Amino acid sequence: MSTTQPGQDGASENVFVIEPQETIWTLARQLISGQHTITQLNESARLLRNAKPDDPAVLHHLSQLQRTTDGWFRAALPNLLAEMQVAVEAHDTFGPGFTRVEDPIDAAAWNNKVLVWRERLGGTVGSNGEAPDAC
Repeated sequence: MSTTQPGQDGASENVFVIEPQETIWTLARQLISGQHTITQLNESARLLRNAKPDDPAVLHHLSQLQRTTDGWFRAALPNLLAEMQVAVEAHDTFGPGFTRVEDPIDAAAWNNKVLVWRERLGGTVGSNGEAPDAC
């Protein structure tokens, strides 16, 4: 995993790397962009619903839009917030700047924090521990 998000560095799950300030900014941008997208989708859905409330193609499209919106609130949003929470915790624990935790036990604990926070924030978690694809 890159240093812009909390978690392992891709080489090993026994390592945790993060640059908390960069991570927060990256995730904040994703959060803002995602919410703008959801707002636009909801406005489009409202306009479609009002224009052609009985059109089967429109109803199908509205159903797809609703699944996307649900995915945002059940998966993407809790995942972003969980990653932000871990970045804040890492900043509070280690201070600003790049952090690399190489102790396997400590790294595993830090790598698990995103999963724990995602569950606490109401997010869905797949069987592999990852957030399902959303948006």
